[in-house]
Amino acid sequence: LTQNGKIDLKALPNPENKNKFIEPRNQFEERIQKIWKEILHVKIIGVTEDFFEWGDSLLAIRLLSELENEFELELDTNDFLSAKTIEDLAKLIESYQNKTQLKTDNQKNIQLKREQKS
Repeated sequence: LTQNGKIDLKALPNPENKNKFIEPRNQFEERIQKIWKEILHVKIIGVTEDFFEWGDSLLAIRLLSELENEFELELDTNDFLSAKTIEDLAKLIESYQNKTQLKTDNQKNIQLKREQKS
């Protein structure tokens, strides 16, 4: 509200940006979008749309399972629930995979060091 008690139109979000459809921009977003379409039974969904505007908690559990199978990882439920868009899930999954890769690389280095000492 303005000082005069009127609605401050400049402070309102731009409604054109809210409904702007954004296509997947990378392989993670494409794979996640495909799973969303199957679970939600929709043909078109943008990467910035909120899952819970389309689905419920039961579908979210199914989505979590499908994502874990697709990307061969185990997601923390709280992390998963905080990532409500395809865009956010792609970032989350990519970070999980990077952590897993670092852990694997460290294990390989430790094994190499052990072998070199022998």
